[in-house]
Amino acid sequence: MAHWQRQQQERRGNYFFSGQFLATRGVATELTADEILHIYSDIKAFVNEQRGVDYLQVYLDENGRKLFLIDQLSKDMIESGEYAPHDNHATLLWAHEY
Repeated sequence: MAHWQRQQQERRGNYFFSGQFLATRGVATELTADEILHIYSDIKAFVNEQRGVDYLQVYLDENGRKLFLIDQLSKDMIESGEYAPHDNHATLLWAHEY
């Protein structure tokens, strides 16, 4: 199992990764369920600690493989009422899938 480390975010934000958590097929086939759960748990703890983060979070493993975790809606966007509940999701994908 790879060890995934969240990288320092480039800017602050008001994203909470509060919607559905999705992973691309590439991520789901190459990572274990434990690795995906670790990343999910890490981002939730980080969001709580920071009270909101940037929409883009980057994770690297010890082999230099890179994952992006992208949240679709900020807190302000959710509270606006202009988006449907299914629009609120975060996607875990390989950097090369972006």
